[in-house]
Amino acid sequence: MMRTTWLSTAARRGLLPSLRIRQFSAPLCRVQFCANVKFGDDAKFGDAVGLVDAAKLVAKEYAELELDSIENQVGLGVRVRQHVNPFKASLTFLLLKRSDFHYFAWKAVMNSLMIPAANCFSLLNNDSLQAPMVPPAWETEFADPTLPLHVDIGCGSGRLLLVLAKRRMGSSNFLGIDIRDKLLQRSRIWAEELNLTNIHFMVSNATLALNAILLKYPGPVKLVTILCPDPHFKKRHQKRRIVQKSLVDALEKHLPTGGQIFLQSDVEEVAKDMRDQFDENVNFSRVHPPGSNMCDSEGWLLENHLGVATEREIHAVANGGSIFRMLFQRV
Repeated sequence: MMRTTWLSTAARRGLLPSLRIRQFSAPLCRVQFCANVKFGDDAKFGDAVGLVDAAKLVAKEYAELELDSIENQVGLGVRVRQHVNPFKASLTFLLLKRSDFHYFAWKAVMNSLMIPAANCFSLLNNDSLQAPMVPPAWETEFADPTLPLHVDIGCGSGRLLLVLAKRRMGSSNFLGIDIRDKLLQRSRIWAEELNLTNIHFMVSNATLALNAILLKYPGPVKLVTILCPDPHFKKRHQKRRIVQKSLVDALEKHLPTGGQIFLQSDVEEVAKDMRDQFDENVNFSRVHPPGSNMCDSEGWLLENHLGVATEREIHAVANGGSIFRMLFQRV
C-alpha cells in the first residue's frame, strides 16, 4: 500500500534543490455586498451589486469609535493564536508561587490546606498552588459599579462592547471576557484612549469561572451576550464550547428575574446546541417563542436587537451566510 507523506517547503527544497517552488500570495477577502448595506438598527440587505473588502464593512460599522487616530499606537491587526486551550489553569485559577510570599505568609497559606473548610486551594507542589479566581475590584474598574452590567462572553476584539459603552456611558457597565490575552491588551488601550470608564476587559474561561467573576458585583447583571462563539466542530473538542451546563447554572444564579441572554451564531448546529442548553433549564424562557412575528419559521430571531453587528456577523452576512439568534430571559 502506498503512503503519502507531506513535506514542508523547506524540506522539499532540501531534497530537491533544483526544483522551482512557486509561492502564491493570498488574495484579499472580497465579498458580494449591496450598495446600500447598513448594519445595526437599519440593517437591510438587498441584491449584490458590487465588490468590497469585508474589512471595510467592519470599519464602517465601528466608525463612530474613531479609532484611526490611535491606530498607530495600537494597530488594528493583532496577530493572535486563533485557538487557545480554554482549559488552561491560568484562565480559571490564580497561580500562587512561594517566591511571591513572605515565609510566614506562605506557611499560613499552606497550613490552611489542612483545614477542610478552607481547602479551596489545589496544591501543585511544595512551591506553588492554584487558588480560585478572584473577582475584579469593581469599585476601581468602573466609575459607578452599581450600574446594570452587560457581560459579553467571548468578546474578541471588544469593539462591539466599546461602541455600546460609548453610547450608554452613565447608564450601563460592560464586561468583556475572552481567553485571548493579546486581543484584550489592545482592547484595554482602546478603552483608555476613548476615556471610557464603564467598560472592563478580563482574560478568563467564563464557562468555568463566571460564578467567581460575578460573585461580588454590586449591581444587577441585566444582559449576557454570547455572539458567534468558536464552533469547535470536532466532536472531541465540543467540550470546549462556551455554553455548557456549568455556564447555564452560573447565569441562573446571577441573573435577576427579567435578566436576558442573547445568543447568536452563524453556524446553525452551534446555535441549536446553545438554544437547547437553555431550553433544558426551567428557569429560562424564550422572550420570543416560535410563531412570534419577531422570528422566522424556525423560531430564530430576525434581527440583532443590540443595534450593532459583530465582526463575525458582518463577514458572514456579507458572504451570503445566515445568522441564528435567540433571546432568553430569567424567570
